[in-house]
Amino acid sequence: MNTWNGISRYSNNKLLEFLVVDNPGFAYPVAGTFDRFGRQLGIYAKGVLGKLDYRISVVKPFEYGIDSISTPFTTEKINENFAVKGYFEWQFFDKENTMFPYMTMNNLGRAKMLNIGAGFYYHPQSMLVEAKKDLSTVDPFLAAWLISTGNEHLLPDFADYYPSQISDIFLAAVDIFLDMPTKNNGSITSYLGYYYNFFGPDYLRSMGKMNVSKMNPALALPQGIGNSEWEVGTGHIIRGEFGYMLPGQGLKNRFQPYGALTFKKFDALDDASLQFDAGINWLMYGHNLKWTLQYSSRPIYTEVENQNLWTSSKGQVILQTQIYF
Repeated sequence: MNTWNGISRYSNNKLLEFLVVDNPGFAYPVAGTFDRFGRQLGIYAKGVLGKLDYRISVVKPFEYGIDSISTPFTTEKINENFAVKGYFEWQFFDKENTMFPYMTMNNLGRAKMLNIGAGFYYHPQSMLVEAKKDLSTVDPFLAAWLISTGNEHLLPDFADYYPSQISDIFLAAVDIFLDMPTKNNGSITSYLGYYYNFFGPDYLRSMGKMNVSKMNPALALPQGIGNSEWEVGTGHIIRGEFGYMLPGQGLKNRFQPYGALTFKKFDALDDASLQFDAGINWLMYGHNLKWTLQYSSRPIYTEVENQNLWTSSKGQVILQTQIYF
């Protein structure tokens, strides 16, 4: 089981060194489906060639999904196929420690870092594509009666689905990470990434982090209960972050305000969305002891005249304490 992952820097992140309060869910697009907490069983090769850091692995994703021949929505398919993934990063200035797979997302100016990377994930024949209704499967007498009574719009309710097509998963990303010391022992931290996801036509998946809602899912919005949102889907994602650690001495009692923007354009939704995070880290002792206060927006989608539209946003305030030795 290993976490030498592809796709992006965020997909290989060091769990305890974030700029924002937590990892955005889209950075682990097959989490909870074909992997276990970012881990898969496989073999890998990794190393450094000059300024190039590389990691590539062949893995056996865990089986997940259904084994039906047809499905009304695009979903994961049980399969025995191997997947291949990789991430390649050019380190312009100081070199990171690549003994372990984890990459910092907030280095606090401890080194001069400007890294550009690109990665991918490919898993063949791992998705069942949304199937349409085959009206020829409706009983002829029932079909004739529905048509004669003006209820032909009910024909799909009595029809079977066509067999689903089978699709591959292909995910790719390019990103840039900057972490630089500034005057008076300050630092800037910045990340910009573009993600392209293909899971088959109109794939869409919601996630909720530390979701405490007890609402009946049948009564909730399509994107789910509580703080759930459309996190992963076939389409495009752009993520940007910027933080500035205020001047001071050492890594004790330092403050680091930050902001982040996420743009998502999923094929299954008729509107793109834009959401933001804004917060501040109080670094009492670097990342070993810190407080984070963050406000985050979350897009709300509702169905309007058979379209999935971004109609509003909700906010949440998070206060987090982190202690580790």
